[in-house]
Amino acid sequence: CRRMPKRCHCEPYRAKQSPYKPINDEVASSSASWRTPRNDRTVLLLPQTIKVMEILKLLVLPQKLAICRFETGAGIPSWIEDASWFSITKTDDEISIVCPGNYVPDGVRVEKDWRAFKVQGPLDFSLVGVLARLLAVLAEAGISVFTISTFDTDYILVKSEKLDQAVEVLSKFYNIQTL
Repeated sequence: CRRMPKRCHCEPYRAKQSPYKPINDEVASSSASWRTPRNDRTVLLLPQTIKVMEILKLLVLPQKLAICRFETGAGIPSWIEDASWFSITKTDDEISIVCPGNYVPDGVRVEKDWRAFKVQGPLDFSLVGVLARLLAVLAEAGISVFTISTFDTDYILVKSEKLDQAVEVLSKFYNIQTL
């Protein structure tokens, strides 16, 4: 690969130009330290992560999602059971539920109008920097995110009004599909 370590064999899989470049020729041939294109930050990527990043695919989910907040003692609401897609996180401080916006009843503390990118998985637990690299691209474009990780993959939520901009910046580096 032009910008990847000489020992990298990902050329047949590359669909897009990598947003990262080696710090110098010595690093390019012996290390996984790379600089980002705009902010000249140094990041560390393992060789197996670099290969995966080049073939990573993102799927834009069709539904608008909502992020709900409940107090920890509130329990899980029964209305969520009918949703086809949802994520529940319970901590000592709160219960957060992400679900299609049309399932959320009145009176719930909610942030509506989110859209999701699904990282096509499953992703191996040994991969390092997958989510960080995706989020760096969005951060440099000034796009706020909410993330969900599951056993197999990651989801990146952006506000609906930022979806087109997110697709534009991510598609420079990744293959994006819509349903």
